[in-house]
Order: sequence, then C-alpha cells, then structure tokens
Amino acid sequence: MRTRGRWAFLLALALGWSRADAGLIITDADITAGHYVYDLTFAEMADGAVFDADVWIQSNLGVYAEPTSWGGARYVRAETGCFTAGFTYLFDFSNTTYRPVHMDLRESLSMFNNQDSNEDTVITTAWSTDGTNYNTIEVLESPQRPTVGISQTGSANTALPDLPAIVYYRVTMVNSDANGFSFVQNQWNRQGPPSGNADHFRVDFTTTQVPEPTTLSLIAFGGLVLLRRRRHKA
Repeated sequence: MRTRGRWAFLLALALGWSRADAGLIITDADITAGHYVYDLTFAEMADGAVFDADVWIQSNLGVYAEPTSWGGARYVRAETGCFTAGFTYLFDFSNTTYRPVHMDLRESLSMFNNQDSNEDTVITTAWSTDGTNYNTIEVLESPQRPTVGISQTGSANTALPDLPAIVYYRVTMVNSDANGFSFVQNQWNRQGPPSGNADHFRVDFTTTQVPEPTTLSLIAFGGLVLLRRRRHKA
C-alpha cells in the first residue's frame, strides 16, 4: 500500500527536486521470515512505471530502454544537458511491528565518455537513517579516453543503529563540464537482456519485531502500578 505525502512534495520543492512521493510504505505482510527485500530487475525496467512509483524523490533522470539494435539494455540515466540529477528511495517501516537491524544492499553504476572525451560527471551513492547524515557507498567518475566505459558494483553490508523506522538510499549525479550530461553516458542499475544481470539493484533488510505502541503503553502502565503497590506496602 502506498500513499502520497504533502510534506514530501514540499521538501522536494525546497531541495529543487522535480517530483516527490511518499516512498515505500512497508507493511507486516511485506516482511517474510524477518526479511524485507526490494529488487529492481530488468523486467521491471521495461518502462519507468515501477521506478517512478517506488522512488521517494527524483530529478532530471528516468528509465531508458535501449533499442535492440544497441543491445537492448535498460537503466536509469541522467537527462541530456542537465547538470544535476538524482533520486532517493525511502523505505518506511513505521507502520509495521518490525524495525530493520541490518541492511545488505547491492547496486551497479556504469559511466561512459563521448567522442570528444569532455564528459565530466561524478556519481555518488549513500544511505542514511535520518535523511540528513549520509554514509557514502561508492563514488564513480567519468572515464577518460582511451577508456570508453567503466562499470562498478557497490555494496553496503551494515548493521543499522537504533532500530530506525525509515532508511534512505540516495544517488546523486553532478556534471561539471560546459555541456551538461551527455546522452545516456551516466547510468544506474544497467541490466542487459534477456533476463538482466546478477548485479541488479537489491536491498535486503533483516528486521526484528518490536512491541506495538499500545503494548508499550500497557507495559509502562503495569510497571507504574506495580511500583505504587510496592511503595504502599513499604
């Protein structure tokens, strides 16, 4: 179940992002054997519908499906001529009785350079539990010819502190040359046909069950009653 949040739109506007959504609202039914797993596969990038529906905020990018004459790969790419692009996934566990304690994340970046070798872009990926302080996963810069293209798979296998209700995953692309991003030179989650690659974007959260707020209130109330009884007997 996914709902839109007005606060997300306002925040996106303040940050200069072109659209915002409420993120991935996770329910107890989405968690199996203590795990919540999210994938973005080759099949799910036939168009931009799944990506657009799932990301929290995004700007100046989108899913691109190459023609079969090029090889038929699919990926998220920065829009030609822009100088900044990016997106953020928001994984929201606040409506569940679970909280993530560990994250196992896999991602892939691919970067190329144009014939003039003047592409100058940096892609940075990171994660956060508060939306402010981010932990870098990987940084990749445009290759310089004679190197035409490079691909890199990154990962984050880490414990998550303090039982967070929300986890963020962010990708930013920044171009520093005079022309902005060149056509399909900067790519995230590049997958090839017919079934995609083994390094498609995937995040696996290990969770632990926590008491519901009403249960916590009853426990606290029971402890207070017990404490009063003890004091009365004393």
